[in-house]
Amino acid sequence: MSIGERTHDEPGVGERRVTLRACKATSKGGLPCRAPVLRGADFCLAHHPDLAERRKAMRSRGGSVTTNRRKLLLAKVDFRDPRGVTAFIEALTSAVLLNQIPLSAAETCAKLAGEAARLRSAVETDERLAGIEAMLRELESEHGSTD
Repeated sequence: MSIGERTHDEPGVGERRVTLRACKATSKGGLPCRAPVLRGADFCLAHHPDLAERRKAMRSRGGSVTTNRRKLLLAKVDFRDPRGVTAFIEALTSAVLLNQIPLSAAETCAKLAGEAARLRSAVETDERLAGIEAMLRELESEHGSTD
């Protein structure tokens, strides 16, 4: 194995080896870049001269995704009100369509919002049932039990 190459075993393959060539670029600190090269190239994604625009777009998108995730996390959602849950799901849908958050994150948030709404509904049902039972007890005490 020469300098700039790393070798590792593929899991479950036994003696077969895969060699990853290191990027030919030099890091900002003057050391050789140790990242693996892109297929059919001599440079990694960070140093490939033809991919400067792609790197710039990725950096730009990365910051906006973080900001938009933070905004969603900080959004004040009233899960007690079905309109609040609906607005939250609409915001998630818009964020996915605009590529601001991954679909998997939106699906998880939507499931949690749905579960919060179901739990709130169960609490409301329990509260109504407790009220009805209290009214029945009151009526029974006023009119005597019919048992």
